[in-house]
Amino acid sequence: MVPAVEYHGPREKDADADDNEITQQHMTSNTESYRKKGRAVFLAAIMVLSMVAMSASFAGVAAANEASLEFNDQAVDGTDITVEDVTADAGNYVVVHEGDDTDGDVVGITQVGDIDGEDVVVTVAEDDDVDGETVEEASPGEHTVEIYEDVDDLSGAQDVDQTATVFGGVITFDPADQDEPVTELEVDNAILNDGEDADYFVSITNEDGDILGVSEEQTGDEDDIEVELDTVLTHESSPYDLDANVHFSDDGAAGDMVPQGAETLSDDATLTVNEDTEADIAGELGVDVYYSDYSDLSGSLVWSGQEIAVDGFDNNEDVQLRTYDDGSTSLVTELSANSAGVVTVDLDRDADNYYLTGSGGENDPDQADTFELAVQDLDAEFEADEVSDITDDFELDVESNRGSYALEVSADGLDEEDLEDIFGGAVDSVDEDDETVTLDRGSDRTFALDFTGVDADDYDFDFDVVDTTASDSASVTVTETGDEEVEIVDAELIDRGDVSEIEIALEATDEGTIILGDEDEVGYETEVFVEDNDDHDTITLEFNSFTAGGDGDWGEQFDSEDVWSVQEDDVDLTVEEDTNLNRPLAAGDYELFAETAAGDETDTGFVTISEYSGPSDSATWTAPADDNAEDLDDVFGDDAVVSQTDEFAHGDQVLLSIDDFGLEGAVEHFDEDELGDLLTTDRDDEGAVLSFLEGDVSPNADPDVWYVGNDDKFDDIYDTTGAEEEIDVTILEDGDDNEYDGTLVISVDEPAEEFYGDDTDELDVEFDVNYNVFEDSFFASDDDALTGEFDIEDRELEWDDSAEEVPAQADAEMTGETNVAAGSEVDTRARAAGVFTMTSTVEVDDDGVFTAVYDFEGEEVGQTFDLRAQDGSFSTDYEDEIESTLVEAEEEPEEEEAFFEVSDLNPEDAEVDQGDLIDVSATITNTGDEEGTQDVSLTLDGDAIATEEVTLDGDEDYTVEFEDVDTAELDGEYEHGVATDDDSQTGTLTVNVDEDEEEDDDVEEDDDVEEDDDVEEDDDVEEPEDDDDQPGFGLMVAVLSLLGAALLARRRNNN
Repeated sequence: MVPAVEYHGPREKDADADDNEITQQHMTSNTESYRKKGRAVFLAAIMVLSMVAMSASFAGVAAANEASLEFNDQAVDGTDITVEDVTADAGNYVVVHEGDDTDGDVVGITQVGDIDGEDVVVTVAEDDDVDGETVEEASPGEHTVEIYEDVDDLSGAQDVDQTATVFGGVITFDPADQDEPVTELEVDNAILNDGEDADYFVSITNEDGDILGVSEEQTGDEDDIEVELDTVLTHESSPYDLDANVHFSDDGAAGDMVPQGAETLSDDATLTVNEDTEADIAGELGVDVYYSDYSDLSGSLVWSGQEIAVDGFDNNEDVQLRTYDDGSTSLVTELSANSAGVVTVDLDRDADNYYLTGSGGENDPDQADTFELAVQDLDAEFEADEVSDITDDFELDVESNRGSYALEVSADGLDEEDLEDIFGGAVDSVDEDDETVTLDRGSDRTFALDFTGVDADDYDFDFDVVDTTASDSASVTVTETGDEEVEIVDAELIDRGDVSEIEIALEATDEGTIILGDEDEVGYETEVFVEDNDDHDTITLEFNSFTAGGDGDWGEQFDSEDVWSVQEDDVDLTVEEDTNLNRPLAAGDYELFAETAAGDETDTGFVTISEYSGPSDSATWTAPADDNAEDLDDVFGDDAVVSQTDEFAHGDQVLLSIDDFGLEGAVEHFDEDELGDLLTTDRDDEGAVLSFLEGDVSPNADPDVWYVGNDDKFDDIYDTTGAEEEIDVTILEDGDDNEYDGTLVISVDEPAEEFYGDDTDELDVEFDVNYNVFEDSFFASDDDALTGEFDIEDRELEWDDSAEEVPAQADAEMTGETNVAAGSEVDTRARAAGVFTMTSTVEVDDDGVFTAVYDFEGEEVGQTFDLRAQDGSFSTDYEDEIESTLVEAEEEPEEEEAFFEVSDLNPEDAEVDQGDLIDVSATITNTGDEEGTQDVSLTLDGDAIATEEVTLDGDEDYTVEFEDVDTAELDGEYEHGVATDDDSQTGTLTVNVDEDEEEDDDVEEDDDVEEDDDVEEDDDVEEPEDDDDQPGFGLMVAVLSLLGAALLARRRNNN
């Protein structure tokens, strides 16, 4: 075999080579690289040998070199070691042995050419075979190098062997940006071993190779090695190109750098040194704020209690602090700058305008040269006076007139550890001596405090701004929480397959467990762990009886997480247990158990599941072809786009609703495209089939059928040879305002499209709808079969005959009729070539009518034009075009005033027993054109006894109702009616009285009562007059009065 690497002169170190990584046990190998190099060297070797042979034939034998080499201690460079100053004949081998003599294993071989005093690189750390000589895997330690004429049995040794130590070595240096001054750097990691941990030093050098600092002595594998620098690094010379280097230990001092290939064992990096900030200088000076020059201070806002330092004065200069008030100044105190020209000012003073001036400075400055000293205020307030010892989100609001500041907090009875637990991540620093914490700098904010585990007591918290005089205090009482309790507030009774809402309350805890059922008692048990992260008053769990036990044969599509859900946010559920079942949970009573997290039972209840009662009715609905219903809001909402019908135009959406379908658990579990999964399961005896059969087929033909559900069971229900097609359908999901309440709404692909494609000429297909549940299905019931029918017709639209002549006026209306769904769009166009082209898109109303309005004012009477209507919702293939003519516009009649006509009096003629309550209604129609408002009255013998105010637009009607009219005080026949200001309608009301109840028959004459002869007749008392000379007038007045007070009119105002 050829040598692993043929020598071609000294090799420079590859600057992009990977970091060298050699452990104490093994050096790194690279087998793939070796094989590629071997193939290349093989060809090169043949060429060299050929040239040598040719030289021998023409020039004779060359003189032999005297072999020599130099082998020094070094770190392996990847998998290479370097033998220096080698002199050898062409074809000789440089061989590396493990150990301190040539008896050791061979760990590297390189064949060389005719060389004299050159460096040779030998690859080690590979298992291989070179020209019959086995190469073993290398490891750190002593190695010996010898030159041989032949590696076969290592013959022809030149006796120039030398022994040196080959180290495994690594160094990693990646310093982060630092602020000046930099006096120390950290080396991430360094390793040096020679089979055992070796001693070494680490140095930092600059780009010129100057040593900036050396570490303490290290051993083996070390991280985060600190190197103190003899030279201070500042921002002026930044960035710095640095190297971290490994040095041999020379009697406990740093010796030579450890060689590695053509270089040394080192790692380079770039260090950026940032200029010292004013905040840094302030910290060094021990003040709150540092100003590099007085000009930076003038015009600034400073806070009372702060200590500031101002630079830019002369060394040791006397400086005055003075107040300024509208041109007048006063001395406050005299200060002295230090030897660097920095003066320190304590501003624990009253709010005012101040300025600094040096010796000889002016005493009459401008307002702009002063600075304002303001007093900071602080307000700290807890959200309540009390907090329980389990509360972890108790709010503290802190407000101030200052933007950003640091806040120190202390409290009697609480040390710094307690405060750090309470304030959590808001803590910036801790002072163990003063038992205080300092919070992060910030503006007005709300802290969420954690009082969990704090001893019950009264606590006074003190809040002090770090650099000003601002402070405040707030008190709170921590109360001891009572025993933990999980309460079952309510549990909803449901039908089989539905979802039961179970309301619970957590007292003195934020977690608990709910267990439903008992496997020993009812064959089913499920357990859910509840964790409340937002302190809810109550939590509503949802238990899905359809998916319960779904890990069993009931269906692989269910798992335990499908059984429980929760309505509130920030509540976590973990299903601990769920018994496997073969079908949805059976009807019965299932006991509920509530437990604390510790397993203590604190409450019980029941969830009662009744048998599935089955659907009650079905209906079909349609929606425009391009505006399909997508959720329940589109069906039942205020802006619904659907209409109920049993006649569909081809292409419009077909919807089916099944009332009282129930199975809420199934509907919630399956997504909108999985109705087939809802209606069928993996079990043969479960499921249902929803089918649409072609109706009105010839006597000897079977209907085509379109079905959803269990195809294995389809043939058991329908015996047909007609076309069969399984269709996907979609369940309409909850909308924003309308949620599933038991009525299932299904969107289906149009059957006509499936069976007849685009061939819709004179399409008129009837379909019978059938819903059948398998006899043995869990949701089978006595009344589960539903039937219905609908027709699908070809889409049609056409203009009315009235559109053939159109008045030449503004707002000219043209109407047409269509069978497409209400809300569908119709594109219309009126075009007279070279005269006008107008377009309008209109919607179809609930009666199948579309109306286009165009402005033909100013156009010539007699002008003909093409009037086109085109289906804008499904296909432009559906259109109608007629020729229309502009005719003289008729004068619009003047609008008639509002006139409220009364009709449909109910009851018109009625006979009742005295004491009965009756309802009276009538229809009020505004036959005029203008809107009007009138009082509508209920009358009795012409007198109004109740009124209701009604407002109607022109040609609008409204039914007024007067309810519970009391007849207790009526006797005989009356004219009753409903009247407006314009009209009235009356009828006859007869009130019958039972003569056995006549008051005179019940009163007996007392014979013992003597007539009082002493009572004289009063001649002054006048007899009442009856205007109608009819008896009973006094009774009528009383009746009317009572009715006016007692009758209740239901008032409705239809605007």
